Amino acid sequence: MSVDVIILTGISGNEFQRAIGAYRIGSHLRQHGYTTQIIDFVDEFDFDNLIMLLDKFTSDNTLALCVSTTFLKSQSDEMISSTYKKLRTISDNLRKVINFYKTKNKKIKIVGGGANINWYKDDDIFDVIVTGYGEVVVLDYLNGLRYGPKKIYPKLHNKEIINGDQQLLEVSTMRHIWDPRDCILPKETLPIEISRGCIFNCKFCSYPLNGKKKFDYIRDPELIRQELISNYEQFGTTNYMFSDDTFNDSTYKLELLHEVFTTLPFRIQFVAYLRLDLLYAHPEQITLLKEMGLKSAAFGIESMNPRTAKFIGKGLAESKVKEFLPRLYYNLWNQEISVICSLIVGLPYETPDQLEESFNWFMNSGINSIWMPLAITPSNFYLSDIDKNYAKYGYELSDEVGYWKSPIMDRKFAEKTAQRFSDASIGVGTVNSWYLFLMLSYQLDDADTIQKLKWQDVDWNKYNSRKSEMIQEYKALLQKFADAN
Repeated sequence: MSVDVIILTGISGNEFQRAIGAYRIGSHLRQHGYTTQIIDFVDEFDFDNLIMLLDKFTSDNTLALCVSTTFLKSQSDEMISSTYKKLRTISDNLRKVINFYKTKNKKIKIVGGGANINWYKDDDIFDVIVTGYGEVVVLDYLNGLRYGPKKIYPKLHNKEIINGDQQLLEVSTMRHIWDPRDCILPKETLPIEISRGCIFNCKFCSYPLNGKKKFDYIRDPELIRQELISNYEQFGTTNYMFSDDTFNDSTYKLELLHEVFTTLPFRIQFVAYLRLDLLYAHPEQITLLKEMGLKSAAFGIESMNPRTAKFIGKGLAESKVKEFLPRLYYNLWNQEISVICSLIVGLPYETPDQLEESFNWFMNSGINSIWMPLAITPSNFYLSDIDKNYAKYGYELSDEVGYWKSPIMDRKFAEKTAQRFSDASIGVGTVNSWYLFLMLSYQLDDADTIQKLKWQDVDWNKYNSRKSEMIQEYKALLQKFADAN
């Protein structure tokens, strides 16, 4: 039996991991009567293998072949951190596969979506582009194809453009179900959505649903409990990567989830994005998070310069960060919860000397840090305040995509500085955050053992070998479902 919808996705890199977006779409479609097959790790399949799988899963009745671009491998365009000198293009292998199916099935629609769909908006490989959160609008689009009448959507370069944020899912009632056809491996670390959006609206941030109210877009705790129990019973999963933009945005939310997590018949561990200033203002969260299962925390510090921090919307003074952050890590959490802090090079008002001072402080503190150059992308579907008002803040842009210049530095200087700082930080830092939880999927060591390792002491050959084994295990499971069709 063929399926109604195919979703292609994957994350290129050295880790075995899933991106939740494709699976959210898949789960929502299944709950509304559409048979759906997700093919993950598409970069690990050659042309013949992908064609063989698609032949097994599809027929003339298949409505859509969807592609998630969030972490899609692209051709070797020269990379400038998070932007590119020219528009990204999908890999030759995937392009050949898609074109093959466009020729074979004239009715099938090629739908592109995901966080980075803006990079592919001019690519004629897609018939439809979906921006933003896509569950509701993708379902509506498929209903139009199946039942009619099909809605009329605006077009860009002969592609239909569907704005997902015009019809948002009611997050409080969101039920996510990982299906056996998703081919989840035993005890694999999984992503999970606890809520959506962020109560803050930082100047550099262009995520959708920024500036939400404190209790907007939070899932029903009972539905979260059901998902955690289902995952444990099906796959033995206890390790999670929380996708919330700010997990600790309210103590009320943490108290609700504390009740859920601590009354499960098993203990979970998780990594999450947190705001340091909220922990400082609400110290009761510190113990709650530890008891709930927090094992690693990612803090967006962004800048230690007081004027810059105030400008972008970070509320904790430099002196308080330097006092509270080490006390939190070394004393209150007793180094049992690893920490990483992200910082941005190129924000307004911060000079190279001030950046060097902040970098040296992190190196001396022993707290992990990662540094990224400022990205200004006024052509994106979603725009930060800096994207919109870059000239007002002293930035000049050029025809070279991603390049900017300020009175203090330019993009190339910011890139080199961020790379130098990050390389040095990794050299002395320990394994933490998302890497810690991805390595837990391999079941080679426990969290306490891994997070004590310095990066240079990790046996990467051992972990890379295990990733290759897991890819083969995934392919074997997927083949079973293909053969059963």
